[in-house]
Amino acid sequence: MKHFISLSVGVVSLIALVVMLFVAQPTKASSTDNISGWAWSSTIGWISMNCTTGGEGSTDICASSNYGVTMNETTGVLSGYAWSPNVGWISFNASDLSSGTGSGTSESSAFIPKAHAQTTCTAATVFNPSSVADRAVTGCIKVLNAASGWDGIIRLSGSGYGSPVASGLGGVTLKANDAFVGYAWGDTVMGWINFNGVFLGEAQLRFIVNDGTTDNTESFTTTLGAGGDKDLTVKWEANGATECIPESRPSISVWTPSVTISTVNLTGLPVSIVETTDFTITCTYGATEVSKTITASIGGPTLSLSASPTTIARDSHEYTALTMSTPNAGFGGIPDFTSCELEINWGTKGDTTETKAVECPRYMNDLTIEEYVPGGDTGTTTKYTLRGQYSGGTATAIAYVTVITDASVTLDVSTAPTMSPGTLGLTWTLVNISSCNKSWSLKGTEASDTENNVSFFNPTTYTLNCVSIYGDTVIKSRTVSLPGPGQKPRYQEL
Repeated sequence: MKHFISLSVGVVSLIALVVMLFVAQPTKASSTDNISGWAWSSTIGWISMNCTTGGEGSTDICASSNYGVTMNETTGVLSGYAWSPNVGWISFNASDLSSGTGSGTSESSAFIPKAHAQTTCTAATVFNPSSVADRAVTGCIKVLNAASGWDGIIRLSGSGYGSPVASGLGGVTLKANDAFVGYAWGDTVMGWINFNGVFLGEAQLRFIVNDGTTDNTESFTTTLGAGGDKDLTVKWEANGATECIPESRPSISVWTPSVTISTVNLTGLPVSIVETTDFTITCTYGATEVSKTITASIGGPTLSLSASPTTIARDSHEYTALTMSTPNAGFGGIPDFTSCELEINWGTKGDTTETKAVECPRYMNDLTIEEYVPGGDTGTTTKYTLRGQYSGGTATAIAYVTVITDASVTLDVSTAPTMSPGTLGLTWTLVNISSCNKSWSLKGTEASDTENNVSFFNPTTYTLNCVSIYGDTVIKSRTVSLPGPGQKPRYQEL
């Protein structure tokens, strides 16, 4: 973007009368000054605040002309020098104000009611500089090479200026986001000077891409969904910018370079990507263009592994079905797996491990294999690790099968019957049982217990019909009989 403008013959003549250019240019400040950007005058064009962006296209010219404006972050006082290619140095130093009265801001020239016109100039100052809210800017600055009856004074605030603030004055304001806004007045030579595009620090552009879980302000890696795409919400904050132009590579219809976004505080623009994509937003602040790019990289393929069953009984020798799947390999630009292997750690004494090659799953193509699971002590776990190699990395998935104690039920007579009809006592134990129904009672049971005064008619079969925590049915029965008077009862386990 060009910093210089074509001026009308009348304006050029006026400037020629009041400005002495081509004077020796002393070193005016350091490139470390903390005010940057460009202000704009409708009569004399761009005004550069810092040599770091003072050249054509906002290039750094500090090596040949070192200048800048700074704000004391404790007192708020502004100092240093800005540069205009048409009127020369503009001083923010209080010591340079002694030779000017600010007569150029009178009622007749600035169209400000006389009751509000200032008669003296004070140092250019940001009020309450450490505040996180908007801050008023007061005082004056001065064009050093002013001549022919004009004192070069530029007032930064006054009643009737643009951008009113809480103090009641209008004019230049330092916003909470450290962007300057509003207008100063510099008589007919300078006219209204727009400070939009001037910053404390550098022009700030906050660029955010949310991938459904995280707000990303820098480049990030995400994973495509099962449909082979990824929905993103893209937004930015660029207070003080006059326009922003979005661009994406590869191009997305709602992010084309031909679209200029003038609204610079968006709640979010939805997009969908199928491959690694660069999102760039370029915003204009006065004569300065600021760009930021976020790359949404698509990660490699992912794996999942499940086992069925996930538990086996102690001392049994069973098989488990291992299902291998991937939600994205070989789809939507995601690479395929080039090779896969299954590592089996049985978790028995010595932690025996075996590794073997297996076929790789692909998108919408799950694979299931049967794997032997040796029994062992209760709590022993067999670990299955599936690894898939692809260009750029390795994906891993894990499944476990654990040895558990069998479900069991015992049923015994605790108190023998002496006659029929009569009563007896029953006792039972339950291991890994979730519930049982008793044949001699409507009341169920969920724990080991003893029950007395159970009705007895010779002979009687007593049954516990149970369901294990694994879903299996476990039944235990015992028949009790009395052979004859005075004889011991007989018990038969079924």
